[in-house]
Amino acid sequence: MHGIMAAANNGKNIGDKIQRDFPGTKYIAIPLYENSASLTNMDIQARGVISFIEGEIKKEPSAFANGINLICHSQGGLVCRGVVSLWANHPVKAFVSLAGPQQGVDSYSTVASKIPKPLYRLATSIGMYSAQLQSGFKVPGSTGLSVANYFKVMFGSEYDSYQRASKFLAIINNEAPEDRCYFKWFKCKPKTNPVSGLTCKYKGVNGCAWTGDKESQYNRNPEMKTNFARLEKAVFLGSPDDGEIVPWQSTVWGYYAPGYGAKSKTVKMLDYAETVLGEKNLVPLQAMMDANKVVLKNVSGVKHTDWLGAGAFHHYSEYLM
Repeated sequence: MHGIMAAANNGKNIGDKIQRDFPGTKYIAIPLYENSASLTNMDIQARGVISFIEGEIKKEPSAFANGINLICHSQGGLVCRGVVSLWANHPVKAFVSLAGPQQGVDSYSTVASKIPKPLYRLATSIGMYSAQLQSGFKVPGSTGLSVANYFKVMFGSEYDSYQRASKFLAIINNEAPEDRCYFKWFKCKPKTNPVSGLTCKYKGVNGCAWTGDKESQYNRNPEMKTNFARLEKAVFLGSPDDGEIVPWQSTVWGYYAPGYGAKSKTVKMLDYAETVLGEKNLVPLQAMMDANKVVLKNVSGVKHTDWLGAGAFHHYSEYLM
């Protein structure tokens, strides 16, 4: 699966290499959400890819009898993780993420040049966490902005905003509360969560938020974790020389510590185990690593689009099934 403002044929070198090294293997470049359509809401993209794969399996079931590999680049690496997290009983055996921002991004700068200028100006004016950018405006053809679905800032109240508003990354990462607390008609609604008993109240710059035990703000969705854990191998590759993803450590599940970010005076990075995902076991990554099902690999000298070349294939070819 290709990345933002890219197309299926961007992976041609990978396809050619697979055909040479694994004769008889069926290779399909997913022809969905190409170029400007790659800015579509991430949930729509993930579910569209699921439908596409299901259609291909129905057309030729014997070709997929032994399962499938997903090789996905950049934003596509996050689309594909949505596929394996949202798809119950998926047939994916191996998933390879090439510079995919698994913990999100916290900077506009690296994607600004790829977003049409009017849309970029709109994004910076109304905010990445707005409902309009998350899901789209109430006009025909509006499908939101993909980057808004994995934008994640760790400064102060910004993480709370991400938790409440992210309609894709916070959900597949289980960082979102089970029920949303939102502002409508000058009040916070719903007023009370019937399950947890928490009260939804206005908290100044944080907007509406659930009160009470902070642990209740996370929804450890067992189905998401179960679906992800069905993979036999998950490979996440990144490079300190990426030049596009900010922070690049997101590609191998690291991220900024709370209170830090791309624009802070000093930078403090956390490895996966130290991030909220690792500390609270919100995704099954640690258990999969313990079972030798996950590979996290940093490769120096590889720029963002270099992963699409045949020269990078050897970094992950051994994990394909």
